[in-house]
Amino acid sequence: MRETADEVTVRRVEFDRTYARVTAIAERSDRPAFVLVPGLSISVTCFELLAPLLGRHADVYAVELPGVAGVPGVREGTSVADAAVALRRVVDELGLVRPVLVGHSVGTQIVTEAAHALDPRALVLVAPVVDPARRTVPRTLGAFLRTSVHEPAAVVAIAVPSYLMAGPIRSVRAVPSLVSFELERALRRVRCPIRIVHGREDALASRSWLGALSRIGNVDVSQIPGAAHSVVHAHSREVARHCLAMIGVDDPLGDDVDDTGDGTDAGADAVRPRSGRRAVAVTLRLRVAEFAAMHRQDDAALERIKRRKLGAALAAGVIPSPAPRPATRVGRRR
Repeated sequence: MRETADEVTVRRVEFDRTYARVTAIAERSDRPAFVLVPGLSISVTCFELLAPLLGRHADVYAVELPGVAGVPGVREGTSVADAAVALRRVVDELGLVRPVLVGHSVGTQIVTEAAHALDPRALVLVAPVVDPARRTVPRTLGAFLRTSVHEPAAVVAIAVPSYLMAGPIRSVRAVPSLVSFELERALRRVRCPIRIVHGREDALASRSWLGALSRIGNVDVSQIPGAAHSVVHAHSREVARHCLAMIGVDDPLGDDVDDTGDGTDAGADAVRPRSGRRAVAVTLRLRVAEFAAMHRQDDAALERIKRRKLGAALAAGVIPSPAPRPATRVGRRR
C-alpha cells in the first residue's frame, strides 16, 4: 500500500490558553495508531521521512505541543510533567485506544511520563536522554555538541528554524526539568513493551546506561551503526522497522519501494539519483514555506504544504526504502 499526499491533515486540539497541533497521515480508524512526539523545541518535520513509512500500516499522529513550531506556549508549561499532561489530553481528544507512543530525544521523556496514565500498546524511545553521568547542563550541552558533528546538514536545516520559532528563553526554561528527569526510574513504572533505538555516535547516552536500561524487564535496546542523535530522520527506515515490529509487522516496508541496493540508509541527506537537483530545490522551497506557515499559525496553508511536500517526496523517490543491514542488539527483552 502506498501513501497518497491527500491523506495528510493538520488540526488543533484546543487547551485553555493554547492548543496542540496534530499532523495526521493515513487515518483509517481500523488500524493501530502511532503517536509521534519530537524533542525539545523541534517541529514534527523531523518525522517527515518516518511518518509516511509508518502510515503504510497504521494511522500516524505527529504532535507539536504548546511552545513548539509556532504553537503558543504558556510560562508554566515547560516541564516534562506539563508536556505529558498535554500529550495525554491530545490522545484522549483524538479518541485513540492504546496507541504506540514514539518519542525522540526529550520526546522519550514525555511519552514515558504520559504512558503511566495512557496504557499504550508499546513505547518506542528513539535517542533517549539524559544519561545519569550527564545530568548537569554543562555536561548535557557538551555531549550534544560532540554529537552534532555527526549530524547531516538536512537535520540542522530542521533544527535551527525550530529553535528560533520556540525562542531561546522557553528552551532554557525547559532545560532543568529535562536534565533532571530520571528515565530509568520512570520506565520501571511502565508495563507495556518498550523498544529503545539509539545511534552509536550519539554521545548523549553511554553504552553503560543503555546496558542498564536493557536490564529493565520489558525493555529492548538496539543501536544503529553510523547514526547520531538525529537517527529518527537520518536513519528513518531502520527506525520504522523497530516501530512497526511493535504492532507485529514482519515486512514493514514491503516490496513496493525501491532499494538503493548498497546497504545504506537514504535518510536526511540522501536523495535518489532520479530525484536530481530540481527535486532538492522543490523540497527546500516547500520546507521554507512550511516553517513560514507554522510561524503564522496558518494550519490550512500548512496542511496544503505538507501534502505537496509528501507528494514531491513520493514522486522523487526521497521516501526511503528498506536497508539490509540490521541494527546491533545491545539488550534483549526478558
